[in-house]
Amino acid sequence: MFFSKIISKILHPIFIPSVVMIILIKNFPNTLILPNQAPFVIAISIIFTLFLPLLSVLYFLLTKKIRSLEMVEKEERFLPLLASTLWMILGFIIMKEVFTYSPAIKSIYLGAIYTLVMAMIITIKWKISLHMIGIGGAVGVFLALQFSYGELYNTLLMSIFFSGILGYSRLEQKAHNLKQIYSGFMLGFLMMAINVHYL
Repeated sequence: MFFSKIISKILHPIFIPSVVMIILIKNFPNTLILPNQAPFVIAISIIFTLFLPLLSVLYFLLTKKIRSLEMVEKEERFLPLLASTLWMILGFIIMKEVFTYSPAIKSIYLGAIYTLVMAMIITIKWKISLHMIGIGGAVGVFLALQFSYGELYNTLLMSIFFSGILGYSRLEQKAHNLKQIYSGFMLGFLMMAINVHYL
């Protein structure tokens, strides 16, 4: 159980967008983005997909809108997901000029926004696994870019491996049942793979 809790914290969905962006820019410094734009994109990604959403969650915790950082009840998840979506939209607007030269990065960022919106809608009625949406989205991005550019085979395999570990951890913690875990993974995977491959 201790191992499962550590894995759930390390692979928390709030970290996934920034980690994915850093991995891609490191692997494709001259393909997905202009080299001089990389620091700006990484900084904006960290601020608007990690730092500000995390601050929002802490605010909701202090104001008792949510009872814990784990947000065990589905009713607690709507506001944090809404805040994350709004922050990401603002980040998208700020990076609009960069996206002119980086359509793949634009597709990834837009895909993440669409996925958050879907998760927010679903979570009104059903407790889908946000952890698995995050890791599934990462697998979808890596698979789509592996088809387009190559060079991500090992990263793709590692992300699939960690998906299995994370799914098992969430199940062991009784945070979700199998249906919620598989549904979360497939939602993240399909949304990101389709967006990155076709947009």
